[in-house]
Amino acid sequence: MTETGPAFWTIAVLALVGGMIVSSITQAFLTRATVAYSQGRRASLAESARAGLAVFLPLMGLSLVIAVATAFGMLLLIIPGLMLMTAWSVATPALIEERVGIFEAIERSNELTRGSRWRIFFLMVAVGLVTWVTTVAVQFFTGVDEAEAIAAFANVPYLAASILVGTLNSLLIGTVQSAIYVELRSLKDGPATNRLEQIFA
Repeated sequence: MTETGPAFWTIAVLALVGGMIVSSITQAFLTRATVAYSQGRRASLAESARAGLAVFLPLMGLSLVIAVATAFGMLLLIIPGLMLMTAWSVATPALIEERVGIFEAIERSNELTRGSRWRIFFLMVAVGLVTWVTTVAVQFFTGVDEAEAIAAFANVPYLAASILVGTLNSLLIGTVQSAIYVELRSLKDGPATNRLEQIFA
């Protein structure tokens, strides 16, 4: 039986917070780089870093609001959670690039995704399947599930593989969300430079 005492929950919470921090920083870097490229230029590492640091705390707040609201929606027969996840799918890039507040970013995402939500939903399902498969693969090849690894404190292969896969998944999700944001903003507000296709060339 897996140990679920105070130490387990401490590590679990730290892992969750650490994941949110990594995800926020990754998203900020990718959003700035993607938007800059859509405008026909390249964002330097320093520029991307400044973009992330400037909105780091609001990003953490936004991540928490979206996580709590989506989890609550999932409890209501799953569908409301999926609807929120789709409608708010570009709230993070909107906050980073437009320097708006948490709830303004959510409203901006609602506005941008309106009329395109089914396409976004199916794309996010595909991305979700990829991340799920990689997570299951880590558990299969290391022979341990996440709860057991956290409780054991010392499953080095699992933790190393999880960090690697988690980073790659964050890059994938961040890239997709940034690309969706740029395309939707171009659709709603008019294109800055029509180069989005080249991001994945």
